[in-house]
Amino acid sequence: MMTGVCLYRRNIVLLYKTNQFEGELKSSEEGRVFWLDRAEIESANLIWNMRELMQIFETDSFSEFFLKIQNGTYKGELLG
Repeated sequence: MMTGVCLYRRNIVLLYKTNQFEGELKSSEEGRVFWLDRAEIESANLIWNMRELMQIFETDSFSEFFLKIQNGTYKGELLG
């Protein structure tokens, strides 16, 4: 029996939604932070899972986006 070995890793990212913002957006070494018109999202060059995350924000159908590695590639699934 092996002890102290983690075979799985789970990261949790919390999503927040608001209709008000006060302050200044600040980019970091992870990337540029900016406002985008909702109408521009479909044609924008976004992080690969942002469209799925938008479904969580815009509907009550989903509560979680689960991301796993399957056959060496990431596979995302929206969960209700």
